[in-house]
Amino acid sequence: YFSKGDTGKIDLTMDYSNEAYNYPQFGWYKAAIQGPKEVFWDEPAYDPVTNTAMMSSSAPIRANGQVVGVVTVDIGMKELEDYIQGLKIGEHGYAFLVTQSGLYAASPDADANMKQKITESPDPKRQELGQKIMGLTEPEHFQTDAFGEDAYVVALPIGTTGLHLVLVAPTAD
Repeated sequence: YFSKGDTGKIDLTMDYSNEAYNYPQFGWYKAAIQGPKEVFWDEPAYDPVTNTAMMSSSAPIRANGQVVGVVTVDIGMKELEDYIQGLKIGEHGYAFLVTQSGLYAASPDADANMKQKITESPDPKRQELGQKIMGLTEPEHFQTDAFGEDAYVVALPIGTTGLHLVLVAPTAD
């Protein structure tokens, strides 16, 4: 496993190449080994080896039409979250992500990130909006007060990642 450290230097670790880690047990590996030719995107998760939240994308390696291995790229969530949180939507609006399972990511509510699901919100309006967002296959807009004030909300899937980008612009803006 190769990674770029804080200094920009490429580091090698064998922490993933051992019997205890057993990488073939994980969904990202199984999906790439058994799945179609497309890239598989896994749910973001915390990695104890690198001590960071990341999202993995995997694809099969083929030789003569046969799958002979898997290539995986782990993408640090911090950089993505920083980018999303830096988006300015009108004067008081904001953006956030919803993961494949409905978890908040890059939300202004740091306590909700990677811990709470939009579809399990105690607010029925937010829960219903979350269900709609999770089912989107193309961009859609809504007008709702599910986030505490009347707002225009645009939600869209991000490619084949399973993530959804949500933009919230208060109507007062």
